[in-house]
Amino acid sequence: ARANLVIGQPNFSLRITDPTPRNMNFPVGLAFTTGGHLLVSDLAHNRVLLFLRPANGDFTNFQAANNVFGQSDFSSVVASNAANRMFAPRGIAVDVDDRLYVADSGNNRLHIYNRVPLAGTDAAPALTIGNLN
Repeated sequence: ARANLVIGQPNFSLRITDPTPRNMNFPVGLAFTTGGHLLVSDLAHNRVLLFLRPANGDFTNFQAANNVFGQSDFSSVVASNAANRMFAPRGIAVDVDDRLYVADSGNNRLHIYNRVPLAGTDAAPALTIGNLN
């Protein structure tokens, strides 16, 4: 089967790595919320992006992310051990209550965010487990 949708790049042949709501540089993990929204960890940009699935619809090519976790905005990519920042996030998971679990590998810790589809801009994790430099 051939892919019929690309998220994180303008199309199947271009590779743009600028940090924006539409581009990813090194996507590693993905997870879906209970409402079908997509979360993707972007290792090179030290963030996790949330793509909302349109009501009564589906994702679209080159769709923009609606929220970013681990950075203050979509254009920042700083690796940091600050409480609401990330450094090389890898694996992610979402539970039935839409809590997001992020393996913040560069900081040797786990971030847990509550109700990610409703999270505001620059959301702080509800809980962090591990290295608290």
